Amino acid sequence: MEEELEQTRRPEDPEHESDELAPTPLDHPLFLPVLFVGLAGWFGYDAYLTVDPDMLKHQDFNRYGFRLLVFLGALYSYRGACEMKRVPSQPLATAALLLLSTVWLAHDAWLSSDAHNLSRVAVNRGLVPWCLALTAWYGFTGWLEGKGEREPAVVLPLLVLGCACWFGYQGFLNSSEATTATSMLNRAAAAGLFAGFLVTAYYAARRSRVPLP
Repeated sequence: MEEELEQTRRPEDPEHESDELAPTPLDHPLFLPVLFVGLAGWFGYDAYLTVDPDMLKHQDFNRYGFRLLVFLGALYSYRGACEMKRVPSQPLATAALLLLSTVWLAHDAWLSSDAHNLSRVAVNRGLVPWCLALTAWYGFTGWLEGKGEREPAVVLPLLVLGCACWFGYQGFLNSSEATTATSMLNRAAAAGLFAGFLVTAYYAARRSRVPLP
C-alpha cells in the first residue's frame, strides 16, 4: 500500500514530469535583466532628459530610482549571462558593482556642478557611507565565499556599529551641518543603526555558541 502511494506521489511517466517542470518566460535568465534595463531607461529619461513640468517635480524619485535600476540591471545581466553560459558567477561581482555605484554617488556629492545634485549634496554625502559599508560587507563575504569559508559572526555587528558612530558624529557632534533637518536625519539614522547593532550582536552571540546549519 505504501509503495502504491509513493508511486502516485512520484510518477515515473516522463511526459507527466516534463509537463510539471515546463519553463515559462519568467524563468528565462534574461527576464529580470531586460525588465530592469527597460525600467532604467524609462526612469533615466524622466530624470535627465524630459522637459515635462510634472515630471520635473519628481526628479528625486526618478534619479535615485535610476541609480538603483542601473545597479540591478548590471548585476542581473551578469548573473543571467553566467547562467546561460553555465559558468559560476564571481562572488565579488556584487561588491564591484556597489563600488562603482558608490563612486558615482560620491562624484555627485562632491564634484558635480549639476543644479539638482548641488541641492541634494547633504543627502548624497549621507548616502555615501551606507554604500561604502555595503561594499565592504559584500566584498568581505564574497572574498570568503571564494575561499569556501564563512564570515566571522562579529563582522556584521562591527560594521553596523561603525555606521552608527559615523551618523551619530554627524548628527550630534558635527557643527558644520547645513540644516537642522539634516542633523535630525543623521540622529534618526544613528539611533536605527544602533538598534540594528544590538540585534546583530545578539544573533552573532547566539551563532558563536550554537552552530547554524
